[in-house]
Amino acid sequence: MMTPHVHQAADLGFVHGRVSLCEEPALLLFVHHGSVATAYLVHGFLGAGKTTFAEALAQSSGGIRLSLDEWYLRLFADAPTEHLDAASWKRLDAMMADMWPQMLRSGVDVVLDFGFWTRPSRDRARSAAAAVGADTILYLVTCDDAVALGRCLARNSLGGPSFIITPAGFEEMRSRFEPLGHDEAHVLVET
Repeated sequence: MMTPHVHQAADLGFVHGRVSLCEEPALLLFVHHGSVATAYLVHGFLGAGKTTFAEALAQSSGGIRLSLDEWYLRLFADAPTEHLDAASWKRLDAMMADMWPQMLRSGVDVVLDFGFWTRPSRDRARSAAAAVGADTILYLVTCDDAVALGRCLARNSLGGPSFIITPAGFEEMRSRFEPLGHDEAHVLVET
């Protein structure tokens, strides 16, 4: 069994050890510049800063960022919504699971802004990347729960397609979120 740890710079060939999200995105990113494509897996709870980090990571790495939430909202919502159609979500997830490994196989890095709330979802992503000969780097994006909830509530008032998150919904969804296992090597991103 692997020893639990957070990747440090020397583990991944990067310049810095921990990552703190700040106003200067260029200061915060670990980017792997290996000879094979890389799948960057972005894991974290609601409001943690996953999308902000994933956008900066895609910019820095040159990878293509894919977001299940954004695709779902563009395809199936015209305004802020609390509703998520499970069948539509499942079909979209399956389509993405077919698409991003093809990108890796073609040598294109991908930034998967999927949240990866469950261990099986992370294991499937790592297996799919390995099956096409790609590397993976897992990022844990985290912040204080009060900050995360505040971000969700602020996002509710922005308008446009988005998921409405209430304080009760935030707490209810916490039960669906599976933290990283002790054996899951990762880069910690504190926002």
